[in-house]
Amino acid sequence: MSPSLEPDDFEFKDDSERLTLAEAAARLGCHVETLRVRVRQRRLEVSRGPHGRYYVTAEELSYLLPPRRMKRRDLGPAAMEPVNRDLNALIEQPDRLAGWQRGLLAAIRNDPEMDLHLYRVLAVNSLLLAGLNTVETAEQLDLSVRHIRRLRRETLTAGLKKTLDRLRRRERGIARRASRPLVREIQQRLEAAGFRPARRNPRAGESGARGGRPARVALVRDLSRDQIRHLLTMGLTREQVDAISLLGIGSDELNELSLHGLSEPAQQTTQAQPNF
Repeated sequence: MSPSLEPDDFEFKDDSERLTLAEAAARLGCHVETLRVRVRQRRLEVSRGPHGRYYVTAEELSYLLPPRRMKRRDLGPAAMEPVNRDLNALIEQPDRLAGWQRGLLAAIRNDPEMDLHLYRVLAVNSLLLAGLNTVETAEQLDLSVRHIRRLRRETLTAGLKKTLDRLRRRERGIARRASRPLVREIQQRLEAAGFRPARRNPRAGESGARGGRPARVALVRDLSRDQIRHLLTMGLTREQVDAISLLGIGSDELNELSLHGLSEPAQQTTQAQPNF
């Protein structure tokens, strides 16, 4: 730890000498952001230069005590033990968290990369409660001190909810990608049966709309129970109905499916007819 500086240790030409915040921080032995924070908190009087730069006088700086430095301890890998201990305690106590929350924490304990943000939220709170200061916590997690301060403001409940939302969006994206071939096949079979949609390609000259102008397709998704029941009655499979409900289909195509269902694809080969 470096020795603390006293105001008498600074040498100025006179009390009216002006320094920039960077120069003042260098003389104090602190970071310039520390002085900026004190300016925002109105704990340090400054003046503005012609280009907006802050200046502080020697007299004002003499009233400012040098910032205290945090003591840093040489911590090894054993400093991370509180994180695993707290994780195990949360997972093994069903009265504190719901089942899906404990299952999510168990997955993150086995693989922190699954949701690194939630793991860091848990780790920051565990290390701070274990007695580490902000700087030591930042060194253990290889993060900035500012990042540690942001993480410590987030609660476990909020972090779990954000993680659940991210996982749901990820699963929904995977399901949407898997639904595209099914919806495309339904549209192709409708066209093969003679159905002409309102618009398939907005750049095409003939769109099926009045006057040959491209029509705006109204996609229908999140089907109601009655719509799902009716499509199943018309011969669509459950996978096809789920794909339509998730990805969406044109309203005219949905009406065609509701009226006539999905015709069987045409046979590729025809049997020879006998001659009578």
